[in-house]
Amino acid sequence: MTLHQLNCLVRFYQCFEKTTKPREIDFILLHHMQANNIQHALDQLYEHKVSTHYLIDDDGNIFQLIDDFDVAFHAGVSYWRGIDGLNKNSLGIEILSSDPFNKGFNNQQMQSVVEICHHLMLKHQISSRDVVGHSDVAYYKDTGLLDRKQDPSHLFNWNYLGINGIGLFPKVNIMHQEDKILFFNNDLNPEITKIKLRLKNFGYKVNDINNCYDEEMQVLARVFNRHFNPLKYQENSDLWYMSSHFILENLLIS
Repeated sequence: MTLHQLNCLVRFYQCFEKTTKPREIDFILLHHMQANNIQHALDQLYEHKVSTHYLIDDDGNIFQLIDDFDVAFHAGVSYWRGIDGLNKNSLGIEILSSDPFNKGFNNQQMQSVVEICHHLMLKHQISSRDVVGHSDVAYYKDTGLLDRKQDPSHLFNWNYLGINGIGLFPKVNIMHQEDKILFFNNDLNPEITKIKLRLKNFGYKVNDINNCYDEEMQVLARVFNRHFNPLKYQENSDLWYMSSHFILENLLIS
């Protein structure tokens, strides 16, 4: 793995926090950034006063912007597995794409994601289950609901990462024609309570454990399907399918 260093400290001095001693790093958050090249990406980071530890360009080159032990401002308002505010104990990796929601990410980029994640997981003893997307963790401060961010997009190949021991992405053998919708908006069913509890136990932010397929359950379905059930996300992202149900069950025993 070739790692390119970019000295961005002068530009990013207001966008990250220098640390005087090593911090505990528990998570890797994967992002996408819509940009044409590295310079375009750097300009956007500076404009929005945010930062990241690593950037991967369209050719699969890996650039380190900030030392691992410094705190990058990449997660924002975020939650995962009982921890609120993930900037303090996570690493951010941005994957560049000129059109992340239509073009997605190429093979060189995916291979580079695997390489840098393996390197960082070994270096910081990060578990596979704690490599997640920004979409999985980013929530709105005013409502507490997820889906504040949609990166990396539904075109990101989480299955490829799972095959390479990064993140969790179980295979569920359900034929498309056999898959069905289990619940519709505003349905009341005790099984919905169980699903919300399982999503919370897996790591997601769940505020109201109830038996209603309410707005929060629709948002949870959208975020979950984007990551773990992308074909159904494209069909109707807000619904909970039989395949979504089986995927979540398999994730909890992985």
